[in-house]
Amino acid sequence: MLKNFYLMCAAASLLFIHSTCENVDTAGFDKPTGIYINWAAYDELSDTAKLDESIAMRQLSELIRLRKLGVSIDYYIMDAFWFDKDGGYREWRRESWPNGPDAWLNSCLKNGIKPGVWISTNVLGWGEKWMNPIPSWQTSLNSTGKRLCLFEGGYLSDLFDAMQMWVDRGIAIFKFDFADFYAATPALEDSLAPEEIFRKNVDAFRNALAIFRQKNPDVRILAYNGFGGQYEHTSLPFEKNIDLRWLDVFDAMYCGDPRLADVPVYNFWRSKDIYSDHQVRQYEFNGFPLRRIDNSAFMIGTTGTCYGRRTTAWKGMLLLSLARGGWANTYYGNLDLLTENETRWFARAQQLFLPFQAQQAITTFGAVPGTAEPYGYLAQNKNGAVITLMNPKQAFEHIQLPVTGQTDVVIPLTIEPIQTEFVPDGKNQRTATFEPVADKDIRIIWQQFDTAGLPKRAAANIDGQGNSLGDVLIIRAEQNGAGVPVQINYDKTIWSGLSWAVGEMHAENIDPHAKLRVHCYSKEPTDITMECRIYSIQYE
Repeated sequence: MLKNFYLMCAAASLLFIHSTCENVDTAGFDKPTGIYINWAAYDELSDTAKLDESIAMRQLSELIRLRKLGVSIDYYIMDAFWFDKDGGYREWRRESWPNGPDAWLNSCLKNGIKPGVWISTNVLGWGEKWMNPIPSWQTSLNSTGKRLCLFEGGYLSDLFDAMQMWVDRGIAIFKFDFADFYAATPALEDSLAPEEIFRKNVDAFRNALAIFRQKNPDVRILAYNGFGGQYEHTSLPFEKNIDLRWLDVFDAMYCGDPRLADVPVYNFWRSKDIYSDHQVRQYEFNGFPLRRIDNSAFMIGTTGTCYGRRTTAWKGMLLLSLARGGWANTYYGNLDLLTENETRWFARAQQLFLPFQAQQAITTFGAVPGTAEPYGYLAQNKNGAVITLMNPKQAFEHIQLPVTGQTDVVIPLTIEPIQTEFVPDGKNQRTATFEPVADKDIRIIWQQFDTAGLPKRAAANIDGQGNSLGDVLIIRAEQNGAGVPVQINYDKTIWSGLSWAVGEMHAENIDPHAKLRVHCYSKEPTDITMECRIYSIQYE
């Protein structure tokens, strides 16, 4: 969905001056804080579910319900596209908010919930504009008319005037997204080097935020896309590519939209968990205290941005989100999907981890998650410890795991590789024939890589259609001339793409005395390298 933008941000981040930044406490939340963000209850980028007042108010009612049942959430951020595209962030989209935002704002404040809004830092759109420049912004436009310079023209001062107007009406938190620090007016594009434009934009925006914070010390500010970091791959070595000086003006910085890691796992949702774990480690490597990292991983909902997961595997997602130690505990999506019992479980999970967060008593341990080796989080204080473990490896590890009560993620008791050879069988196709292991399930894993050796993420619209990735990254099996069912969990439309496929065949569908033939096939139009593996597994 945002692939090109993420790649641009990753390249831009390399130009940041990395600072040792001994004091990173000039901003930041003063305690672990719950923040509800309503994206995924609607989605206007990878889905057609449009934000309107009824969606916003329904989720507010659900947030009030959750709070009454013990869930700790202090803020409600109205995410992207609340604004009228001709209103310069001063007006709400008329067709969606015919009476304006007053009902939502007043109800938030009446119920002790601090409201907030999303702002695109200086990007007006990609293909179609989501925001038209008002007259005072014209002197900041770049040559495309879709980016705004932050150190030239009237845009920056007007933006902060609009923000102040909303603070005066009760807005208490801002989420800044989509920063392009290479934006400059046509005259400046001709006269300044890209590195100089980048530096001037960064300095102008950081200084404006510092002045705004000084005037509004109780307002909180979150940073999302465009402020550094590498979001696209979990297979690359970490680099020092995030400017820690942003922590002087942002209370928390997110580490990437939840998507699939380049680590193949049978349970689809665990790959998304591994991605967020990997991104937290990347920011920790760059010098971020865990408390300042918004892992933004908890997202339930019915829309494309969360792959229509609803509440599948939500308990593990919540536990990991809390175990990562960030003080900006963001929760996205459809709160109405949580039953009363599930909500009480949510509150108990918070009660378990929030004291550790508040004492900064959480540390990471083990391997970098993208390496597919075991890792985890240790929360420890004088009263005891909670260890959260993850094992992405296709091998049995001798670790005693607690029973979590989660039934939609099942861990095999044993897993052993089956030695076999996959041979080319057409363009981007591999086939293997082997003897199955009696009474064991079979797991097939294959990954695809580009010519540079990087994981190659296939897109759901690879043939111009919004297809399931299960129709793009294919696993087929046959035995005795008949097909054998292969169960997969990635048969979804995945906006962020996918570089791997994992499927399982159950022992009851396999003849232990006949050879199995497995065929792996990618519809990726370019040439790729495929790596395929087969394992025997046993669940009980």
